[in-house]
Amino acid sequence: MIFFIFFLSFSALANPISEKLNHISTDKVASVLTKQDAEMLCLSTAENPFLIGMIHQVPIHASIEKVISVFEDFENYSKIFKDLKQVKIVERSSANDLTVQFESIIPIPFVPNSVYEVHYKGQKFEKPTDYKRYDFKLKSGKDFKSLDGLVFIKKISDSETLYQEIDFIEVDLGIAKSFAKKSIWIDSVTGTFESDYGLKFKSENPKMESKEIIKQSRFSVESAAIQSCLDHKKDAHILF
Repeated sequence: MIFFIFFLSFSALANPISEKLNHISTDKVASVLTKQDAEMLCLSTAENPFLIGMIHQVPIHASIEKVISVFEDFENYSKIFKDLKQVKIVERSSANDLTVQFESIIPIPFVPNSVYEVHYKGQKFEKPTDYKRYDFKLKSGKDFKSLDGLVFIKKISDSETLYQEIDFIEVDLGIAKSFAKKSIWIDSVTGTFESDYGLKFKSENPKMESKEIIKQSRFSVESAAIQSCLDHKKDAHILF
């Protein structure tokens, strides 16, 4: 789950990495993120310097059932993730196949909020590890060229769960390419870290107030971790 702010206009295009994500396994993610600590790696691609990639995880002290229920509670995301005005399910083929519409707040006068739709498809597995996988892909939204990724929610024990996510996002910056690229990387990594912690705190503390979840999520993100991610990007091909 990543929530970030863009305010330029462009059209949605296919991301060539999308098909490759279909073949990513939990074992592959575990080979890249070798520890079960909160961690993030920034991923770059030489053939497309404007494609932002991230692989990240956070341990959660809650049952896998609880984490799944919080993750799938899309319509309450605005209560635990900052900069989201509204989230609603606009299409549902089944409990595990649905399209979600997000409206992100753009804090700039006279600039409309960003509205986009993402299609999610989930699958539950029990062997060899108890986990649930979600693949997601941009369905519509003028503020993205592409948005593709997947989520693994993995059972570690009855009261411990590991949340893992891979994201690839591309925006067309037009004439802003020369000065906006760095800012978008920083905003994307920061927002992704904060959303991971929002999921964590909501799962671990169901009665915690929304404002406190957002506050604690923001304070939990260390600037040094963000800078390390940006300074030590890995080639995205380590996944494929």
